Formats: sequence, structure tokens, C-alpha cells
Amino acid sequence: MSGLTVARIRLRAINNMLRNTAAVRHTANLVGITGLSLVVVALFAPNVKMGAEEFRTYYEYHKVQRLQEELSDGRPVEAGEIEENDLWGTPYVVRIADDGGIEVRSAGANMEVEFSDSDGDDIWSGMPRDPMEPYRIGRKWAWIRAFASGGAVWILLCGWYWCTFRPRR
Repeated sequence: MSGLTVARIRLRAINNMLRNTAAVRHTANLVGITGLSLVVVALFAPNVKMGAEEFRTYYEYHKVQRLQEELSDGRPVEAGEIEENDLWGTPYVVRIADDGGIEVRSAGANMEVEFSDSDGDDIWSGMPRDPMEPYRIGRKWAWIRAFASGGAVWILLCGWYWCTFRPRR
């Protein structure tokens, strides 16, 4: 082998090593950008624990369901308040419907029973939809916002990185 051929081989090896070093550096920077984006997702993520109001709603919804089942066992039931209190300290109210069915109602946070449900915070055994649904929807949209924010940060930082440190050929 001539000296010129050996020098070319060495130059190619050095050039390949430099290219690989740049690739490793770019990969490490992209991993860092991804890590920063995940931090943004964590900052915007909703709390995984139930809040106090959410817990009370969950507990009371299942409690009035259970009380209705207990009162519907065939014994005679009178309309009015029963001895047990809800989590807000208000007695449960039993109402006999026109068809003879029993409805158990918790007054909710405002501690006033409204049979017309004009206040919107009462929880009763015959609710047309689960009162936990607004909490679930809110949490779902919070996760969407968190991942959208993290994705936007990732896209912006990758675009900035590519424009600033793009590999030159």
C-alpha cells in the first residue's frame, strides 16, 4: 500500500468518526428536547387524585343508590327526611313518586333540597346521567391540553434546532 492510500483510509476513518460524533450529539440534543417536552406535559397534566368536591359527589351518588335499594325492599316507607346525614351534614330526603317508586335525595353543597333541581347540585337516586361525567370530561380535556402543549413545545424546539444546527453536507 502506498502512503497516499493509507492517508486516504485514515482521512475516511476520521471523517466517519466526526460524522458519527455529530450524529450522537444531534441524537442527544433531540433526546433532551423530548425530555423537556415531557416535563411540559407533566406540568400541565391534571391531578390524578380526586378533589374533595369530586369525592363527595362520587360518594353521595353511590350512597343514595344504596339507600334506595335498602328502602325498596317492600317495607312501607314514609316520605320525608331520614336519620342519616350526607357528607355536607344535611339529612337525606325520601320522596315517593307518583308511580310508587322511591327516590332518595342528597341536598348537595348548598344544603338545600330542590325537587325541581333548579340549583343543579342535588344528587338523587334517579338521576338521568352520572354526576361524575363533568369531572371525567374535564379531566379528559386537561390531558388533551397537556399533551398538546408538550407536543407543541417539541415541534417548536425541533424546528428551531433543525434550523439552527442542521447538519451541513
